[in-house]
Amino acid sequence: MAFDYAQVSQQREQYLAQAQRPRWAGWWNDFLAAQQALAAAPLDLALPRLALAGQAEPLALAAALTADPALGAAVAARLTVVLDDDSPWMDPGHQRHYSELHADLLLAELTKRLVTAGGWAAPWLSADLATRLAAAVRQRGGQVIADDAAHGAWWADGHNSNWCAVLQSGLGFAALYLNEPAWRQRATVAITGVLDLLAPEGAGLEGCSYWVYCARSCHDFAVALAGTGDRHLLDHPFWSRAIEFALHLTTPGVRGWANFGDCGYPGVGGSHLFYAIAALTGDGRAQWLGDQVSGGAGGWADFLFYDPTVVASAPSEQPGSRLFSSVHLASLRSGWEPEAVQLVLKGGSNAWSHCHLDLNSFILTAGGERLAVDPGPWPYTDDYWTSVEPPQSTAWHNTLTVDGGDQRQPPRYRLSTDLAAGGEAWCALDHWHQAGGLTVVRGDASSAYADTLDRFHRWVVHLAPATFLIFDDVRVREARTQRHLQWLLHTLLPQERTADGLLVRGQQAALHLSLLAPQPHGWKRLADRRTTGHAEGEVVHASAFRPAWHHIWNASPRRPPHPHWEPAGQPSLYGAAYPFVALLQVTAAAGEPTWRAEPVTGDGVVGARLQAPGDEVTVLLRHREGAVHAAGLTSSADLALLRRSAAGTQWLAAGGAVELPGRALGAARPGDVTSGWLG
Repeated sequence: MAFDYAQVSQQREQYLAQAQRPRWAGWWNDFLAAQQALAAAPLDLALPRLALAGQAEPLALAAALTADPALGAAVAARLTVVLDDDSPWMDPGHQRHYSELHADLLLAELTKRLVTAGGWAAPWLSADLATRLAAAVRQRGGQVIADDAAHGAWWADGHNSNWCAVLQSGLGFAALYLNEPAWRQRATVAITGVLDLLAPEGAGLEGCSYWVYCARSCHDFAVALAGTGDRHLLDHPFWSRAIEFALHLTTPGVRGWANFGDCGYPGVGGSHLFYAIAALTGDGRAQWLGDQVSGGAGGWADFLFYDPTVVASAPSEQPGSRLFSSVHLASLRSGWEPEAVQLVLKGGSNAWSHCHLDLNSFILTAGGERLAVDPGPWPYTDDYWTSVEPPQSTAWHNTLTVDGGDQRQPPRYRLSTDLAAGGEAWCALDHWHQAGGLTVVRGDASSAYADTLDRFHRWVVHLAPATFLIFDDVRVREARTQRHLQWLLHTLLPQERTADGLLVRGQQAALHLSLLAPQPHGWKRLADRRTTGHAEGEVVHASAFRPAWHHIWNASPRRPPHPHWEPAGQPSLYGAAYPFVALLQVTAAAGEPTWRAEPVTGDGVVGARLQAPGDEVTVLLRHREGAVHAAGLTSSADLALLRRSAAGTQWLAAGGAVELPGRALGAARPGDVTSGWLG
């Protein structure tokens, strides 16, 4: 039972030397004083078990480093109270929801805290207390986790779930504390599976905060295992790739995560994980992110894993935009300065853990101001897990609703990142292309709307630094009914209606949104959303754009209110294509838009022409088969772009060819994007 997490007792002198370095000297004095004060104060017996064990960990760390018996006695007192409570370690809410299980996150975390504190404070535990602790870790911790896993608990090999990482790391701690080889093997195999799934791009599919929890739990066990001389989990390739995901999914200024699904806002945690990654890989960007998150302070885990030889370096020289194709998230960013502009597009599967029905939704941030937001989650309840509550619904996200309904939702907790494995409710991000100040990506969420739509492709074109064009290629399924389409926008800041769209103005930045298609269109303000995904008291404002014919009553005797069918059997009045084109321009709060915009229309094509002094951009979205003609371009591409500026004439084609009169510009194969410049 010689358990010494992070080899604190074995490397006591090195840690004490760390405590005297300028980065940690002040922190160490404050930390030690706080632990001594806690040890001297009366023990609060009303605290929950997990909180008492949480006090025991830093007390035990301080005891191990100072050899102060008063601190060791304080650890023993807390362990005694925890062990005297004979009620189940599993959270009652989890027990109610997972009635066949007996292990959960709280049980695993309690096991880990007891093992860590008991190992560091071993010299101050009586023989009786040490025996009781070992028995509890075995019978109420490790054995419960092992039994549930053996009986087929969903998390046992659910490598895409934080539950797998947390519970298997709890089993691993118990195994190492009690020298149980079978448990150790099971935990090692499972944690390896989690890391293997994360490794291709270092990316997670449950949302950023759960990614941190998952990776941190894997690291916990990897460090504990390394104490036995087995470092292979710390040598896993995931650690060298993880920082890319963390960097790209923080908002500018590291003020929060791109908070899709059950990830709330504000706050970015996990500083000690980033310090640990820096120590493992020597990557200064991880050290920099740890500093940004901790604010230069941090907790006891930051202290343990901080490597002073790694020089922090901001990611200022690397590209700002990145597609994570394994989890279908795209971050389009103007740069890495705190004032940068960032749009994040959400793909993935509605079968993935902690998802919302939000495929093809986006958020938009400029510096410290969030201009287009995801409202975030509600508190977790039985209803939240067994039905679609408002924050999970499609209508609460910046995407498209059809007939007021939700995207499809299969059962969750698929065991891979294969989109199709979880059922027909997914969105693939593809057609990624970057060239000459342009970034293009497409989200194909057609399968998630297959009951009402034949197609929902969302194209995002980023014109650096602060302009975004969103082209939605929407084709409805033919039916003898009207389809109600709504293009949704959610903001924390008030929305002001303008002649062609909306103005969202903050203290530092403003969003100017122009809806260029459909023309004409309707707009309405929706009910405010209130969630716990934001600071207390904040309200999320919502509104919807829609085709102008979106109505119930027949407003005109010459124009019946059935745009998809005519009772006499005549052809559809409007056809199946319902494209949306939105221009999003971010400026300073009192600034004016860079571009003057006008819609482009033609047979089977919509688009936008943007003009600024010395610069003109034309983008076409083709929504029928065959070549289309508009704005002086002929295009068989799904998306075509032509830009004339002082830098020259730039073109782009996605999935087809584009040409000017008498001159072919270029062509891309289906599924590909290509671009170039006229010579």
